[in-house]
Amino acid sequence: MNNGSVVDSRHTLRPNEAHNYLKLYLANNFVFRNANNVEGFSRIFASVNSRNRAWVGVTLIRLCDFSIAHTS
Repeated sequence: MNNGSVVDSRHTLRPNEAHNYLKLYLANNFVFRNANNVEGFSRIFASVNSRNRAWVGVTLIRLCDFSIAHTS
């Protein structure tokens, strides 16, 4: 379904790339210090969408499992 939005070329990370980018934000001493930190973090999750073919079925399930495991 297309609601008229355009896919941003910055939101095309593959699962393995997203995994590597997340490592920075999962460090025990990480603190969001500026807008670039927030933008980088949101870019990871913006890449998880139905128009990015790298993310399919089981990968989305694993992302949900990862999110749940790290919020408990």
